Amino acid sequence: MLQEKFNKDDIVVFRTVSSDEVIAKVIEENDINLVVSKPLALAQTPQGIGMTFYMIMADQDSTFTFNKSSIITLTKANKQAEESYTKSTSKIVQPPKSQIIT
Repeated sequence: MLQEKFNKDDIVVFRTVSSDEVIAKVIEENDINLVVSKPLALAQTPQGIGMTFYMIMADQDSTFTFNKSSIITLTKANKQAEESYTKSTSKIVQPPKSQIIT
C-alpha cells in the first residue's frame, strides 16, 4: 500500500478509530507511529465548530505519539484549516491580511 510520508512541521489532519478529528504539526513519522506537537481536536462550541486541546490535562508543549494502527485516515490539512491552526497555536499575533476595498 502506497502511503504519503509527511515532513517535519507539516500540518496534518487525521481521524482516529474513536472518531476524533485531529489537526497537528508533524514532529516525526515512521512506519509505526506519528509524533506530533500541539494536537487540536474539532469540537462543537456555542459559536459553531471550533478547535480545542486534544488532551486538556496534558502538557501542551510536549509531543504526542499516536500509534498509526489507531489512525483511520491521515492527510495534509487544507489551507484554511492550516491557517486557523497556526493562528490558534502561535504565540505571535499576526496582523490581518491587507485587502483591496472596492
